[in-house]
Amino acid sequence: MKVLAGLTKPRMVALLVAAALAMSLAGRGCSSRLRNAVQPLLTPFGDAGMYLAVALRGGGRGEGLSPRDARQLREENQRLLGEVNFYRRQWEEARRDLDNVQKLRASFAPAIGTACEIIPARVVAEDSLPYGQTRAVNVGARQGAMSGSAVILTDRSKALPTDLAVVTTSALVGRLVDAGAFVARMQLVTDRDFKVSARIRRLVDPNHPREITIIREGSAAREVLTEHNSVPLDVQAVGDGSNGLVVSHVPEIDNVLPGDLLVTAGEGLLPVEMGIGRVRQAQRDPQNPHHFTLKVAPEADLSNLREVYIVLPLAPPSARTPNGRGR
Repeated sequence: MKVLAGLTKPRMVALLVAAALAMSLAGRGCSSRLRNAVQPLLTPFGDAGMYLAVALRGGGRGEGLSPRDARQLREENQRLLGEVNFYRRQWEEARRDLDNVQKLRASFAPAIGTACEIIPARVVAEDSLPYGQTRAVNVGARQGAMSGSAVILTDRSKALPTDLAVVTTSALVGRLVDAGAFVARMQLVTDRDFKVSARIRRLVDPNHPREITIIREGSAAREVLTEHNSVPLDVQAVGDGSNGLVVSHVPEIDNVLPGDLLVTAGEGLLPVEMGIGRVRQAQRDPQNPHHFTLKVAPEADLSNLREVYIVLPLAPPSARTPNGRGR
């Protein structure tokens, strides 16, 4: 301690310079060994300073956040949260739109087991003369309506066969006639020359029961109409040339009433069962008192037809065994 106390600054500097010269003259190996020996003694002092600086800097950052910085940080977090919520709502709306599009596409898709193509078309003209019930449909936005009646199909460049069913989303409205590559004439179900094999489905209403005649094993019996004995009645329907259809020669024992449904027979013009109209009146045939003539109102509003769909079978329908007339 006396030795260290007696060292003055000039002597200390001279001693360090002499030590440095001695280490230089001793060579690289000696200086490396001396540095390795001294380094463990000096490391704690250097690390302690580094740890102290880091601790002081970190503590200052946490405790030194000003109210203005905190407010800006909160505002930034709220802004980012608002953007996240906005984009989440946008994503949910897009997903709902996609679901709606898929449901809409499924509603216009062919029925299960029915090989057909659904072709959208737009009604663009009506008959110029009051002698028929036809409409025109065209084929693309740049195509114009022809004189008379025609149907123009969207993005269609090949001719379609005639006698194809034309439907709305829920009802048969007619068939194609005079079909071409871009223009086709649609004959409505109300046209006098329109004929279709159809069925009558009688509605079962527990509040207003009705009796029908059931024929089993050659004997007839009167029963109340139920879901079990309400079989469809095979009929032929023709247009009345005005605003409806006519079904003739319906036996009285079938007890068809206004409100009953007229549907396609599931073969021929349309390979699936679809509504055509509803019975609005049942008149007794003056030539045959035991039969009725039915007046049928179309299910679709034919006076305001705009968007229709043409059913194009992709394969000929399979042969079906004719069924007997139901009672």
